[in-house]
Amino acid sequence: MVNNARSVPMRTCIGCRAVEPSVHLIRVVVESSSLRSSQNGVVGPVAARVDRFGGLPGRGCWIHPQQSCLDMAGKRRAFSRALRTQGEINLSDVQAYVTQLAQAN
Repeated sequence: MVNNARSVPMRTCIGCRAVEPSVHLIRVVVESSSLRSSQNGVVGPVAARVDRFGGLPGRGCWIHPQQSCLDMAGKRRAFSRALRTQGEINLSDVQAYVTQLAQAN
């Protein structure tokens, strides 16, 4: 017997480490233009962007749209590990999106 029901992709939140269907999480990617290094070889802070429609290229990570998960991920430096970047990551876009969602609810 063949099961025709489509399976929902499961993803792990980098903040709380809970496994949830991807529809309950937001995808965060590193902006490709911020990965360029300067002429002296030093890489500046990279910008993380919320992949609102699931079409942005590049390595991504998943997180609950909650301030508590964002705080835990920041404390554990989970964004750097998950996105495989070194140095500081600018999370202003992610922070603004989470705040916007919290105010809408």
